[in-house]
Amino acid sequence: MDKKKIIAEIASRHGMLIHEDDPAFYIVDIATMIIDEKAEEIRAAIGKGEESIPYLLDIKRKEIDEAAGRVLAATDALVEQREQLSFMLKKDVDNELRGRVDDYTNQVMSAIKTTIEQTVQTEMSQAAVTIQAAAKELEQARLGLRRNQLQDMLWMGAIAIVGGISALLFYVTLFQ
Repeated sequence: MDKKKIIAEIASRHGMLIHEDDPAFYIVDIATMIIDEKAEEIRAAIGKGEESIPYLLDIKRKEIDEAAGRVLAATDALVEQREQLSFMLKKDVDNELRGRVDDYTNQVMSAIKTTIEQTVQTEMSQAAVTIQAAAKELEQARLGLRRNQLQDMLWMGAIAIVGGISALLFYVTLFQ
């Protein structure tokens, strides 16, 4: 702090002359010390927030994995039910009705596919809400962090979700 510059500025603004040993300079020193102390506390809080980010991301990844597992389990159950229905119908009908059974089976598979797509959309919507909530929490925890780092982490989460959804859709398409 340049005391002579401050003394000159106060004299030009207010027409008052203060000296280098004026108590006002002690107040400035005290304020500076308090600001430095608070800045260190803020840096420590940001550090703690940064440490919790991987934990929060792991929790959200697990939630998304569990949702994908539920969708896959529902798909397997529907495929098994379809196979059982198809076997029973084919066993009980003659050759003329078998063509109709295949048509009916295709309609059921179409309905199952629609149901699966709706389930996937619902899970994706819930995952999007979860990710948005996580993003808000992360944003609050990471005040003062570089924006590019946060965007990179969010893009990685989005890529993971898109990859999971792509794998699910590939699975559904492969086994329909």
